[in-house]
Amino acid sequence: MYVNPYSGAILGTGSARTTQFFQSMTSWHRYMGASGEHRATGRSATGIGNLAFLALALTGLYIWLPKQFTSGV
Repeated sequence: MYVNPYSGAILGTGSARTTQFFQSMTSWHRYMGASGEHRATGRSATGIGNLAFLALALTGLYIWLPKQFTSGV
């Protein structure tokens, strides 16, 4: 939707094709493109992937940081 920032008047709507494209991209990022009853499985898979990425990032920081900054025993 296009809106005039000064008056708040609605100037028009965006392209239906563009809207459908961004909805498709959101579906791929959140649910791996699954729909219907398989959506929960896609959401779980993306959640597991995000947790794995977080674990890799945190362990990478632990390995990369010098020992003087960590509480190493």
